[in-house]
Amino acid sequence: MSDNEQRENQKKAAEYANKWMRGDEEMPAWVHLSTATSMDFGDFIMSTMHDTNMLSATIEGLMGALITGTWTAIEVLAGDLWEDALNHHPDGLARLTGRKNRIGGKRVDEAELNDDTELPEHDTQDRKSILLSDLERVARGRYDLSHLMGTLLRQRFSFSTLGAIREAYSVAFSEKLKPRPKPIDECLSNKSLDAVSLIRNLLVHRAGVADDTYIKRSRSIPQVPQLKVGEKWQASSDTVEVVIAPAIEKISELIQAVDDWIKAG
Repeated sequence: MSDNEQRENQKKAAEYANKWMRGDEEMPAWVHLSTATSMDFGDFIMSTMHDTNMLSATIEGLMGALITGTWTAIEVLAGDLWEDALNHHPDGLARLTGRKNRIGGKRVDEAELNDDTELPEHDTQDRKSILLSDLERVARGRYDLSHLMGTLLRQRFSFSTLGAIREAYSVAFSEKLKPRPKPIDECLSNKSLDAVSLIRNLLVHRAGVADDTYIKRSRSIPQVPQLKVGEKWQASSDTVEVVIAPAIEKISELIQAVDDWIKAG
């Protein structure tokens, strides 16, 4: 392989790796370096060490992956925790009697919606209406839902945006129940979760470049930088840590808060 071909492969690998790390697309087979035209991955890593621009882009991609990976973990954990809570404590939680805008204001902030996200169409009453086919599927024909209400109701909620997560917890962990869900509310309303959600969306859908939506939302979130329209968020170990560390702490506290609520109930 000539030097020019090797440099071209390096450039392609860096571009695809950064896209893959941001979740924009799957890693193509050739980047896994299994074909004769692909260079050895170790050689690729070592070669980037001698190319300042490529090394910077690769590190930036890795830093961005920490943000997107953290958000994915948060949305999956929030959904699984909610489902398990309703499965273990259906009395009260599965009634969905909470005020849906209690945590974080309006139901779903349209500013955080992405190209691949749709506004939920169900209101609280719709979510309480369950199809017979759903009962059969979840209970596997036995129709015993005593420990499956969370699994049954989860499909009626979205956990792909922070607003939707807050709504799901608001209606299940009702303010009318005892004990009051104040610790749960405090965890989910914490601005650190807004920060990781905002930066994740900026990376995935705007390639890290600030737009009007970012400018508007960032004003109320102290963990994120105040950028100008067209300015790019700079990913580094420091900027990433200040975003994800508090969010991880709060989502860990949420697990404990839900567990404490169930035990107290």
